[in-house]
Amino acid sequence: MVEALVSKDLTDEVLVSWHDLICLGVLSSMFLAVDAAQVRKVESEDSLREELFGDFPKVLSNYLSYDIGVNGDPMSICFKEWVSFLPFRVTRCHQVPLHIKDEADALLADLDLKGVLGRL
Repeated sequence: MVEALVSKDLTDEVLVSWHDLICLGVLSSMFLAVDAAQVRKVESEDSLREELFGDFPKVLSNYLSYDIGVNGDPMSICFKEWVSFLPFRVTRCHQVPLHIKDEADALLADLDLKGVLGRL
């Protein structure tokens, strides 16, 4: 039996779980089967993290780099005219703590120079 949820938010899309796809025969019943011989033991979570960060440095990182952009056209966000958006909370900007103000000012100047941020 396949269960389904109906929502007005989904108009052209259909969400189907992998359980239901197996029932429908779209996915093999061995879809999530794992060969125990292929599973390797890890000494610790830290060693696995270090190994993954070393193997995939362009994908995994502890910081966001502002020097590398995302390839593609500039993003354009368009809201549907019939939907009204109301903020659920309004906040104001807080002052930068004094002990990191110089570093923050340098970062903002660099981002402004690169065009990532702009002054209003």
